[in-house]
Amino acid sequence: TLNHLGTAHRELGRLGDSRRVLEDAIGIGQATWGESHPRLTGLLLNLARTELHLDDLAAAEQSLEASLEMHRAFFGQADWRTAEATAWLGVLRSRQGRFPEAESLMLQGYSVLLDQRGANAVAIREIRNRLFRFYTEQGLDTEAERFRPESPQALR
Repeated sequence: TLNHLGTAHRELGRLGDSRRVLEDAIGIGQATWGESHPRLTGLLLNLARTELHLDDLAAAEQSLEASLEMHRAFFGQADWRTAEATAWLGVLRSRQGRFPEAESLMLQGYSVLLDQRGANAVAIREIRNRLFRFYTEQGLDTEAERFRPESPQALR
């Protein structure tokens, strides 16, 4: 429930509340399940996404790397959940100016998500939008067109 609340706060722009709630959820999870548990993977990924919105790239990197390590351990490299975390690490790398690595990670995650979840999954739409922005910001219009969102509202 706290994970959903933290996500809702982020979507509403209440980033401080989002971070606080997600950190509380992680603390409760770690106290209940231990430092490494499949349920913590999504909590850490959501915290990292909030930290990205807050421009706290160092914290986002720490959360994403912990999340991705657990995703790989619990679900394997080829699982869609791991692919989503991989794609978000690509988003972080883009924000850090590490463009070749960012592109590779986002495309890798996108490919697995598309294959396993389909074109209408929320995660695929989010990463598709991020890829569109990534290529647009690089001035790579031909590549960007492959990922153009269906509606302008999707870019919010």
